[in-house]
Amino acid sequence: GAGGGGGAPATPGADRQQAASNALRTRMATLSYLGRLACDTDAANIIANSSLLLLLAAALRTLPEQPRDRACLVLALLMRHAVQIAASTPLGDVLGHLTDLLRDQFRVAAIKRRVLPAFGETLVFILSHGEHTLVPPHWRPPPSCATLLLRCLQRGEDETVMHYAAKTIENVVLLAPSAHAPYATPELVKLLCNIIAKSSNGALRRTAGLAVVQILLSDSAVPATLLDGASVTALVPLLSERDNPTRSTIIDIIAILVFSTRGAPKTFLSTSETEAVLTAICRNIEATSGPARGKAFLLVAILLETNSGLTDIACASRLLPCLEHALDAAASTLTALADTGPAGSGYLGRCAATLGASLATSAQSVLEQLAAIMEALDGRKHPSSTQTKALKGLLKPLMATPTIVASPLLSSLLNWSEFLPALSVLARALGNIADGSTSLEEVGPGATSNIVQTILALIEASATHSASLLTHLHDALTHLFPALLVLLAGRDNTCRTSAALVAAEMLHMIANSATESRAEAAELIPSNLPSLQQLLPALLAAPPPLPQYACKLVNAIETLAGTFVASFPQDQRDALLSTTTQLARSWPGRVPHVVVEFLSILVARTAASLSALQASKVLVLLTETLSSSMQADLTDDLVLSYCLLALVTVLQRLLDDDTGPDGDPCAQALLEESAPLCDLSSSLLGLLSNEEVGDLSFRLFYLLLQLHPTHAAILYEPTTLARLADALTSGPPTVRLFVVKFIKKFTKADAAWLDCVKAHPSLWGVYSRQVSALSTPPAPVSQHQQQQQQ
Repeated sequence: GAGGGGGAPATPGADRQQAASNALRTRMATLSYLGRLACDTDAANIIANSSLLLLLAAALRTLPEQPRDRACLVLALLMRHAVQIAASTPLGDVLGHLTDLLRDQFRVAAIKRRVLPAFGETLVFILSHGEHTLVPPHWRPPPSCATLLLRCLQRGEDETVMHYAAKTIENVVLLAPSAHAPYATPELVKLLCNIIAKSSNGALRRTAGLAVVQILLSDSAVPATLLDGASVTALVPLLSERDNPTRSTIIDIIAILVFSTRGAPKTFLSTSETEAVLTAICRNIEATSGPARGKAFLLVAILLETNSGLTDIACASRLLPCLEHALDAAASTLTALADTGPAGSGYLGRCAATLGASLATSAQSVLEQLAAIMEALDGRKHPSSTQTKALKGLLKPLMATPTIVASPLLSSLLNWSEFLPALSVLARALGNIADGSTSLEEVGPGATSNIVQTILALIEASATHSASLLTHLHDALTHLFPALLVLLAGRDNTCRTSAALVAAEMLHMIANSATESRAEAAELIPSNLPSLQQLLPALLAAPPPLPQYACKLVNAIETLAGTFVASFPQDQRDALLSTTTQLARSWPGRVPHVVVEFLSILVARTAASLSALQASKVLVLLTETLSSSMQADLTDDLVLSYCLLALVTVLQRLLDDDTGPDGDPCAQALLEESAPLCDLSSSLLGLLSNEEVGDLSFRLFYLLLQLHPTHAAILYEPTTLARLADALTSGPPTVRLFVVKFIKKFTKADAAWLDCVKAHPSLWGVYSRQVSALSTPPAPVSQHQQQQQQ
């Protein structure tokens, strides 16, 4: 009207736009409300059994984009949370509407992303419902459902669509085992494997992998008909991925396929495919952790079960250290092994034990076959064609056998009690090969070295695991020791090193055994002395670790015979001493104790004729070695013992020299070079309570005082008096006796030091008690006590 209010009147278009906006907001609010209700099981059951379910599905074609997307979400939530839907509910029509919408709008990725979750949940509900009750005829899904899912997995499809399709297939196979046949075809499985191999999306790869695993594990599936070896080989490069779940899934797929054809006339994977799979698993075993590593162990065990010739691949990688670590951890937590599930703490240990037993069984089988062939070959120069063929077949497994046998944990799984009789056969075969009685040239290049290495590793390991080794090697010992010397004279450094180590280990074992074995070995040594004397300089000049084992061998011979070094002419002994001194000085890293032990033996055997110049070189080296050992606080180290022993020998030689250091310039230089040892006097006194080196430490300290009288000022230091008191209290009996005699001698010669000893809070009292104890005659020992002491 006239004079009415201001403002422009509303136009019909604006009213319609406002009304549409209000209707959209109302629809969205209603759908949001239904979506929240659908998350509750009771509410979902009520809504799903009402006419609203079909209304939502039918309206998907006509709804705008936003309400349509929200309606799809509501349908998906309803079908996920509802558990009781009446047979009269038209679920088949709901699925039909979703299927038609997917088919008609298949080129629109946005629609597929929204519709597929609802489609998948509805399909899974219908098929899984049929596992418990009879599916109503009007619920049966149309055949085009499987086709649609197959199309959603094609190359170039949207990743989200592929993910929903793969998840739907996984759920169908898992929850509806009796109705999954259309969704577990070879074409579909290959598409899923292609996704695993080509996609860069980790979540999509894992979902596709789990779908493949569920299909292969289903009751009606025959895994070998769904995949071929080429498809599996395409997945192998993913074993080097950082994504541990993906690795685990691929290991699952390969393990199911290989295990399903176990015992079949034709294996699933060819030899080259098996080699590729095994190589990839072994190379990436360190990057695999937890249950995935356990599954990898099991898969390797299954693959090697029918491909023992590929054992060398497993042993040439990092597999064995990882396996030993798992076995060691399992042994320390035996209670955890009761939990055998893949998620349990004992699962990895169980899997490791399975693979360890498999490797040990394989190694023992190979060694028994080798022993049988070599026993048949005994007395023949060349193997027959049958024996040559059998040995060629053993060459690759034999390459891995020394590694398995050398492993403390794996070799402990071997049945040594059953295998030791065959060891004597192999020892005789080693002698025949070494002296040329048997030739293996026909077998192929490297065959002789391979077989020799295996036998040497076996003898070395058997020395650790069997106390009855010498019994079984008794007859072969006369062949074995000369054979080892022949191998030491060869050009193959690997064989030379192994032969030196085996010879040393055997002689050490004989030295600690019964008298008969010691006597037999002692008889072997003189007959082989010329060979040993010729070999030793070359062995000491070889690259490490061969000199270390050569020293160990000589030390063992000295323990048995005691005259080996003394049998060398004087000039050769001097040369050996110079070579060994230079060897110890140039050794990479810390000097092994066997080298220092050999040096101490040489010093002891040549002490009477040791020149001052040689003694000077040895003294400088030993001083440096002793200093480094003390800095490392290795008070129980064998290096320390032998170093102290050699130093005592050298300084005693200087002290006993008739000419005296003043009359000999070289001796005078040697005396000056021993002065740095005085700086270690305090550390030497700190070792007096040590059972192993206490007496040697005190003897060296006493020699230093005799050679360097000006160093006697250290006796007045409180630290020295305290350590002497500790030695009298807790030191070994020999050290206590040395210290008592030392105090008695020096207190008589030095009244000032006597006052210091008396003034010390504990030293004089402990010393007096020790003197009293030493002067008291021992109590008579009864016959029973004598028997106990014996």
